[in-house]
Amino acid sequence: MTVVTVVIIVAVVLVAVVGAARKARPKGEKPMPKSEPPLRLSAELEGRVRALLAEDQTVQAVKEVRQATGLGLLPATRLVNGLRDEPRL
Repeated sequence: MTVVTVVIIVAVVLVAVVGAARKARPKGEKPMPKSEPPLRLSAELEGRVRALLAEDQTVQAVKEVRQATGLGLLPATRLVNGLRDEPRL
């Protein structure tokens, strides 16, 4: 075998491996985010958020959670939506 033949074979194998790796994870699929412990709101903030939700002021509730906790938009929205969907004990 000549050096050129070996290089061609290595290139073909490399292309096949890269192609298989791309097909293994579909486009748009993101790796799982790191799991964080659930955040507990103070009783006062939770009461305020629930009151805002009762008045259908979800955006204001998310703003207040973000300001009080320093969370980003998506985590704060998930937290507020969780409070809306969870029955009050």
